[in-house]
Amino acid sequence: MSKPTNSKVQADVWLKPDQVESLRSACYSVGADYLQQRNEAIIALLADTGLRVGELVALDVDYLRDGNSALYLPADVQKDYPTDSSPNAATLELADDVSRLLSSYLTNRWKNSDALFPSRSSDRITRKGFVICSTRWLQKPRSNRTGGWVAWRCRRRDAAHIPPQRRLPDDER
Repeated sequence: MSKPTNSKVQADVWLKPDQVESLRSACYSVGADYLQQRNEAIIALLADTGLRVGELVALDVDYLRDGNSALYLPADVQKDYPTDSSPNAATLELADDVSRLLSSYLTNRWKNSDALFPSRSSDRITRKGFVICSTRWLQKPRSNRTGGWVAWRCRRRDAAHIPPQRRLPDDER
């Protein structure tokens, strides 16, 4: 049983755009060849949209719209607010490079499943599977410092407006 998440706690590590690019490149030097494009698509989508990991693992291929240039995010996939209200469904516009990468990934992916991101052993990647993959992309475990979570919620549109947070030092990229 997983422990409850405190919605008011913010991550203490934020990724800069050049760190996101380093992670995207790292996907091609670690892991199985057939997973490389999937892994890059995961990183690119997280960085572009600011999705939470729980939202990412719940995505289906059917949620992509307009030739993969938009992502529909149903209310039931989104994390509930810490109040009595719930979020509404949303459609997120994707950056051109992310749209192209998703199109290429979907054309070439090794496993046909309803889930946007399958794992090797099942039709859908899990949160735990994502943490294992992201630890490999980061080249060293972050769990001693951040509980294993990096703030992927660094969207390209508001990266300049991130509140001052501790950033990854250059030597830890």
